[in-house]
Amino acid sequence: MEGIRFIQGAYPEYEPDNKEHRKLYTFQAIEGALSKFRLSGFCRNLVETIVFDAIIGNGDRHQENWGIIMDHSGIRKALDRLRTLSATQLNSLDMESLYDTGVAFAPIYDSGSSLGRELTEERIGALIESPLMMETYLKRGQAEIHWNEKKLSHFELVRELLNSDYKAIITNRLSSIFNCEYSDFIRGTLIDIDSKVPDSFSEYKIPESRKDFICKLIVSRIEILKQLIDA
Repeated sequence: MEGIRFIQGAYPEYEPDNKEHRKLYTFQAIEGALSKFRLSGFCRNLVETIVFDAIIGNGDRHQENWGIIMDHSGIRKALDRLRTLSATQLNSLDMESLYDTGVAFAPIYDSGSSLGRELTEERIGALIESPLMMETYLKRGQAEIHWNEKKLSHFELVRELLNSDYKAIITNRLSSIFNCEYSDFIRGTLIDIDSKVPDSFSEYKIPESRKDFICKLIVSRIEILKQLIDA
């Protein structure tokens, strides 16, 4: 079930295709929607997704690009059980306890609007050669999820979350990255990602300049997040 189902379930007036409503797609709205459906435990996963998007520069985490997995047979059983509960029992209900098969936050998907995918090879070359241009590019990207109806950069959104009850989730998740040789890992992954592409299809391989750029981009974004935590 995509996020929009929960948001509109909590806020029926929300229309994602209405430009005036885009600012209403906020972390607070998602948090409230999950709470309404007794799924607040998944706010942790949402925060981790925001951190991931900050690392890769994904600016398209809209209400249909995250979701919660539910088994259909489990939903039917849950609805049958709901009909037997009193109002008092409903108010104290943990929604996850309804499902025999459980529910889960969907693995992160549709993260394609990231890693400089819109850049030409010429633009990539210019960014690699100019630290100033690279810094400007890094800071320009914005998160799709708003904060109190404000459109923020990825790093500004993470900063707001660091000043909230979610700080420990962010620091714990990022510490696993900070404590490893992430630069070498990223570089190795980029080298291997198309290593098995046959020579006859070599034109479909990622150019070395783009691999260099992606590596530099991810490492730089991780370093900015590290500075936010150390601040």
